[in-house]
Amino acid sequence: RAHKLSIGLAWKDCEILEVIKSELEYTGNVRKVKMKYKSEDYFMALLQFSCLQVVNDLRALGIVENKSLILKPWTGPDHLMRHYWRGVVDGDGCLTSCGESQWQMNLAGNEFITKAFGTYCQCVSGTKAQARRAQQGNGWKVAFGGRQNVLSLVTHFYSDATISLARKWSLAKRIMAGLPPEPKS
Repeated sequence: RAHKLSIGLAWKDCEILEVIKSELEYTGNVRKVKMKYKSEDYFMALLQFSCLQVVNDLRALGIVENKSLILKPWTGPDHLMRHYWRGVVDGDGCLTSCGESQWQMNLAGNEFITKAFGTYCQCVSGTKAQARRAQQGNGWKVAFGGRQNVLSLVTHFYSDATISLARKWSLAKRIMAGLPPEPKS
């Protein structure tokens, strides 16, 4: 078994790896790595280190190799579930424009995660959206649209958040303020 922790994110989200690095009191660097996706170059932020205790502690919590393919949603106390799902949205979700003045919330993941997220969101706002298999690969996706649905969900997940991905928090604030998406250049 490998005793290495590797966390890779889009370079634009590298600040969250700096937070993790600080919390773990790790003194190494977050590396900028050039990758290819569909023949396009992009940069990834990579935090990687070896520590048997950290790796074993994460395994005990269900964070294992290739977890995205097998992960099942956490079932915790009701008062913590919105924070859990905000973290999932920060990691694998998207707050994006849908037309010039509308917002959409999407989540990509495996079948278990996307279906459970859809069910949770239905309980929060009454919105119904079906998780569907992605057109490419073996992933799944669930999407929510409509001004009131997205506002209700974003407010539920982000209104008093004390930790969130900065990029998603910025979009959430726009949505909660009733502002339209910024025009794409």
